[in-house]
Amino acid sequence: MSRGAEARQPLSVEEVGERPAGKREYTIRLKVRRYEVDSFGHVNNAVYLNWMEQCAVEHADSLGLTVERMRELGGVFIVRHHDVTYHRPAQAGDELDVTTRITSLGKVRAVRENTIRHAHTGELLVEGRTEWAWIRWSDLRPAPIPREVHETFPEE
Repeated sequence: MSRGAEARQPLSVEEVGERPAGKREYTIRLKVRRYEVDSFGHVNNAVYLNWMEQCAVEHADSLGLTVERMRELGGVFIVRHHDVTYHRPAQAGDELDVTTRITSLGKVRAVRENTIRHAHTGELLVEGRTEWAWIRWSDLRPAPIPREVHETFPEE
């Protein structure tokens, strides 16, 4: 299932496809661009974090929970903590599947488990865990996650 290109925001990579899998899991396919490669000849570590966040944003967008909708609900999610393990490097031209899965959605925090795999071999390149916090838009303080957000990502 793919949304039209007109709904897309520019990415730091060329997106070549996506695969939704339930309401708590989402996958996008990306192609590594040359400028994302560092002097060691592989993707710079910080780029993987960008991809994980982009996947999370697209996941929420695909279910109608855009940043604009979150602001209407009085808040937004911000990243509180990343924990990343790098297993193998990606290189320019590689096609990658970036998957995010919500594993916890609590009162104020949510946790997403993320994987980045080589699209053609399935080899695990990177895995990570991201803790997100819901903050009130008016004062940027932690606040309870609205019921609508919980309903957007029902337990499976």
